[in-house]
Amino acid sequence: NVLQMICDLNEDYATQDIHFYLRDVTNSIRFANNNNVYNDASSFAAQSYMISNKSSNCMNIYISQSVNNQVASYYTSFGDFIFMLNQMTADGATAAHEAGHFFSLPHTFNGWENVVHTQYANSNVPTSVGGASTERTARSGSCSNCASAGDGFCDTPADYYADRIGCSYDIGMKDACGIAIAPENSLLMSYYADNCVDSFSPQQQNAVAADIISRN
Repeated sequence: NVLQMICDLNEDYATQDIHFYLRDVTNSIRFANNNNVYNDASSFAAQSYMISNKSSNCMNIYISQSVNNQVASYYTSFGDFIFMLNQMTADGATAAHEAGHFFSLPHTFNGWENVVHTQYANSNVPTSVGGASTERTARSGSCSNCASAGDGFCDTPADYYADRIGCSYDIGMKDACGIAIAPENSLLMSYYADNCVDSFSPQQQNAVAADIISRN
């Protein structure tokens, strides 16, 4: 499954000329007995262990069950590693999504992570949520703020859906200017279902390239 995950990563990043590989074939997949990671991969003790046991100059991916707290797969900028639930190992879309975070990409719905978006069904969203401006649909003119709100990319449509959703999900949400949103369901940094997502926008790809250049 790990090898299949790497193959899927390479497929998802092929258009960006990025190739993932096991750095040391004989010692790249390491097994460790650690109750903290196994029981709750989001705990301070678990994350401290994962930070302390990384391989240098690599994209480190930890895989475990997290049995007592089924924390979702995640990337942490603080520890600069990816955690994957072991049942998600062969899920290329999740791996590509978390690798996107590793390469600095935010969610397409950035700012809505802790907001119940369904409360705004068939209505206009407020000008801000969680202390941040809500991204608007317009890409030019006085109602446009795509460069400074949401994920900061103007070639990814405004997206407020912070829950896993189906490919045709639409509850009639409108931006603060009263214009209906139409998120792109193929973007890997969204939360659309795995069978929908398969790509990054050109501006997202540019950000990934810039992040790679900035890394040592």
